[in-house]
Amino acid sequence: MYQVSDNISKRFANLVALPQVQQALAFVEHDQERCIAQQCELVQIEAPTGQEGKRAAAFVDMLRACGIHDAKIDPAGNVVAIRHGKGNGPKVLVEGHLDTVFPLGSVHGVEKRDGFLCAPGIGDDTRALAMLLSLLRAMDAAGIETCGDIYFVGTTREEGMGSLGGMK
Repeated sequence: MYQVSDNISKRFANLVALPQVQQALAFVEHDQERCIAQQCELVQIEAPTGQEGKRAAAFVDMLRACGIHDAKIDPAGNVVAIRHGKGNGPKVLVEGHLDTVFPLGSVHGVEKRDGFLCAPGIGDDTRALAMLLSLLRAMDAAGIETCGDIYFVGTTREEGMGSLGGMK
């Protein structure tokens, strides 16, 4: 198990105790159905390494629907969206990768079996992409303002022979 210092543990506890953070966490709980629906929508847009374009475009649209109107696809194919802070703090990046290890033609819908969602790539970082969207909605719903900008990014070429190309 990973150990954190007492200082970090105290800072985390203080952060989580803030009323706005409590409100955001409650929002995330109530947003699960929408988050899972977006996860299912994204996983059905196949995105093998090097072929993430359609999923990237859909993710950009979802980010824009969350109010990040300048979300874009960069020259490497990554999706980049910035939730602007007040301008006097550090920049933070939160990320999920867009690609999967599964070749085109692998996904034939999402099935629910024994309480679990099943589809090629459903538990890979497709979940992270949906969670980034839920986080954005939660921060907005709770009125959370940050000092620094937060970059919400969907990276490319993480799987297989992608060599983390999107992160470079």
